[in-house]
Amino acid sequence: MLLVTLSSAIASNQINWPSRATQDLYFIHDYVGANHPGMVNEEDPEFGSREFEAFRLALAQASDIRSYAGYFWLIERYRAHFNDLHMQISPTSKAPSIERRWPGFLTRMTADGTQRVVASEPGAKIPLNATLLSCDGVKAQTLAQTNVGSFTPSWFLKSQRLAMGYRLFIDEGNPFIRRPALCLFDVEGKELKVKLDWHSVSPDRMKQYISQAQRSFDQPTALHHLPDDSWWLSLPSFDSFASDDKLQHALTAVLKQFKAALPAIQHSKGLTIDLRGNYGGNSDWANQLATILWGEQGVTRLLQEETIDWRASSGVLEELRQRALYKGLPPPLREEMQDTAIAIAKARQHDQPLWNEPSKMEAHRHKVIPLRVPILLVTDESCLSACLDAVDLFRKAGAIQVGRETSADTFYMDNNFVFVPETPSHLTRISIPMKIYRHRFRGSNQPSRPLLAYQGDISSTQDVKAWVSLIRSVVTGLD
Repeated sequence: MLLVTLSSAIASNQINWPSRATQDLYFIHDYVGANHPGMVNEEDPEFGSREFEAFRLALAQASDIRSYAGYFWLIERYRAHFNDLHMQISPTSKAPSIERRWPGFLTRMTADGTQRVVASEPGAKIPLNATLLSCDGVKAQTLAQTNVGSFTPSWFLKSQRLAMGYRLFIDEGNPFIRRPALCLFDVEGKELKVKLDWHSVSPDRMKQYISQAQRSFDQPTALHHLPDDSWWLSLPSFDSFASDDKLQHALTAVLKQFKAALPAIQHSKGLTIDLRGNYGGNSDWANQLATILWGEQGVTRLLQEETIDWRASSGVLEELRQRALYKGLPPPLREEMQDTAIAIAKARQHDQPLWNEPSKMEAHRHKVIPLRVPILLVTDESCLSACLDAVDLFRKAGAIQVGRETSADTFYMDNNFVFVPETPSHLTRISIPMKIYRHRFRGSNQPSRPLLAYQGDISSTQDVKAWVSLIRSVVTGLD
């Protein structure tokens, strides 16, 4: 292992990293310019200048890169500049691994912005729940902003700070930051100074500590009838497009079960849709659920004001053509991809930068859909993309959101995931939005905030269910 590590280090040192970083940056800059809908969006005229500024700053620092870690963080800073979680510029399988070091503990940012120790190795000098005050004279919040926020898209969002704050005490070779050396903590009202001992940790152990710091959890896609005569529908993911996908089978089965149970649900104390841990995927799943509840005309009225513009570019066209060939794609979705590809090809022939997708909705303005059953939505900071679409859809219909503030996204949506180009170095791949949402219920980078916020451990399903049971009558007025 030592010989392999030394050989990898020698090989890495022999690479001209400034040249490689510069070449890849030009490729990314050109690809974004040719394919991102923001570049031709008249309602966002500053997008191009923002991209160029991020590109210019990255180029200026490329000459200082001396390793893959430096290359990686240079690209991450460029990506963070967009403040768009759909801008995905990520390592390929060919990218070398980066050794992680830590001081024996991890912190997690709380809702009020403080950093508390939530994971530690045996014998750590700092007890769990200790509050970070400062490091090397720099206040905790400023340190997190500099060392983590500068490399994290949309750090201004509470959800991003909660989700990514754990990275403060993980050293991944970022040459653009200063690693903390001496930190001050508050331990039950007493100050504790600790000199940090940064050391290596195995990938498996680090994964466990990160999971602990993130409070990660898994829950099945399922429907349950609860003792309080309400129903609980868990939808932890919408990330399924293909009919041979395991999640596709789980979602199809639970929607079938939901439809069969609908008469009982409509006469129950209410329905809770649990979206905790849901990072999004295919928004059609939420539409199918809404259709079961309110029918196609009901969903039409909910979605009628939204319109979509696709970027009519070669990259988008290739993605749609390859997506139509995607194994296991349901026939209706395949036909939709093929029709969209044909329309974009025609738009390109006429030098049209955007293609407006014709609305399939009938005009039903100023009509309100009454709820047939009181609905609560449980969300956390994971909720993004298609999950946010689901929250928007059900809130329009009168559902009440509880739990935690969601993440947020811009009006740029639907990333390429089949045709994902690699940079010339083959170390990085690019997945960016292909279309623009117009007239959306929620603003750009605007999170969806709950009516009632949950202050406990949102990953504890048992506790969350008990909390929802207590507030149901208050929230829905069923008393």
